[in-house]
This record gives sequence, structure tokens and C-alpha cells, in this order.
Amino acid sequence: MTTVHDMNVFYYVILIRNGPQVYATQLMSTHDPMVRGSLDFPNMIKLNNITSKFEVSLELYEMKICKEKSKDKKKKQKKCKGMPSTPVSIYPTGLSDIHTSSFSLTWSVVLTMKSIDKTSFTMERVPYESPLIGSIYLRMKCMMETNISERGFLTMFEDVSGLGAWHRRWCVLSGNKLKYWKYPDDENRKDPIGYIDLKRCITEKVGLISRDVCARPNTFEMCTVRPLRPGEEDTLTTRKHTTMATVRHMMSADTKEERILWCNKVNQALDNIRSWQPDALRPVKMNNQAM
Repeated sequence: MTTVHDMNVFYYVILIRNGPQVYATQLMSTHDPMVRGSLDFPNMIKLNNITSKFEVSLELYEMKICKEKSKDKKKKQKKCKGMPSTPVSIYPTGLSDIHTSSFSLTWSVVLTMKSIDKTSFTMERVPYESPLIGSIYLRMKCMMETNISERGFLTMFEDVSGLGAWHRRWCVLSGNKLKYWKYPDDENRKDPIGYIDLKRCITEKVGLISRDVCARPNTFEMCTVRPLRPGEEDTLTTRKHTTMATVRHMMSADTKEERILWCNKVNQALDNIRSWQPDALRPVKMNNQAM
């Protein structure tokens, strides 16, 4: 913010528009204490019930008021351009005149999912009379309000010293992880044996896999990606690449109905994660191999 406008006081308010919803920050002015020449709006605004394709407008409004000179105290205070010059008239019916706002739009930007990680936006085409220069800084965070959850027994394929083995696990889907324990009681008493990070999942859609790939009925799978570990070699469940390794997670449900339920829940969770978490991996088409 420049300091060449000492003869004026500038007032600012920010409006956040999400469709018909409008949120306003508190009013700040160039008379308020500043940190390193910047105005700090201490407001936290929360938007609910938005979609992953949201377009939220951030609008900065400004109003200028002339300072009264001490030698002119006995004179009428000058009115600045843009300030209302007529009082609000009240009709007997209780209705008042509608006047144009003294605030004018100084700068605006449209926020989308692609800009969620940005912390600063350059203020371009700001009016010459405005003392604002540089950038506007803000912090944004997206959180899913709908948490897909499911729990139950699944039989998981694991590599045990180079041999394939199926182990029955108590599985809990919550947030972006599918955690598993040996017994249901362990869920509240012990750390999980392991978990599948759905943010690292590259399977486009989880569903029943071919009997040519796995003869066990009601089996579905998902693939995740993680950094390659030093000295790591291929296993029955892991394939190494240049810097990354892909891990295949095969799980079998007890019945067809349970398999359909689990696949639907996992796919819903993946859709939410990929829509709302920019750092989630995108789906990759992979070739299935018999296990």
C-alpha cells in the first residue's frame, strides 16, 4: 500500500460471492494499524454445500473520504466524490430511498479448485487513485463434508515370503484410507495392521476382476502408487518402476451383495477424494495379470 494519499482516508471491504450467497468481511481503513504496509482482514469465511466445480468471486470494494483540515474546522467539511450528498428519506410507509453505494469495485478474482493452493494474487488494473499496489494474500482450504464410510470383513491377498496367501481382515473405510485389523475389537484398541491410501489410488473404477486374473469369487482390486524403496524388487503384489512402485490390493468379499456394496463405497470415496483433494493421483489404465 502506498502512502501518497495522506490527505484521504480509504475504506475497504471484501465480498465473497458464491452464487446467491454473499459474505462480507469487516470494514478496514487506511487509519487502521498496518503490518509492513498492508491491511489485514482477520475474517475466516466458511462456504458450505459447494460443488467441486465451484466458481467463487472475491471482490474488493473501496471508498475514499477526504480528511478535514484543522484550519477549516469552522467551515463545512468538503465532500469527496462518491460520498452521498443527500440524506436518506423515510416515507410514511416505512420504505426508504435506494441510493447508489459509495463503495466502488477496485479489484476482483474468481476462485476455483485450480487456485485452491495459491496464497497470493496480483492486483492488476487497480484504479490510479487507489493506494493499493502489489498482491492480495489469503489462505484457502477445502474439506469434504460427506464422509463415505463402511466396515466389515474382507479377505485380502498378501505376499508372504514370496508366497501368496489370503488373510481375513476387519476393514474400515473412512476418509481417504481403508484401514484393516485382524479382529473387530482391535479397531479401538490397536493400530491397524496396515492401510490403503486412496489418495494414491490410480484405479479408475473398482469392480469385480476376471476369474482369469483371480479364481477366488467376489474379488475386486485397486492399485496404488508409492515411492520406490532402496533395493526393492518385484513381488507378487508390487511392481517397481524407475522411481515409483505400483501395489496391487486384491480383496474378496464373502458374498456378491457385500462385494457390490464395498465397490460402490470405495468408488464414491475415490470420486470425492479426486474432486476435492488436488494432490490426489489421477486414474491410470493398467493391464491386469493373473495372480
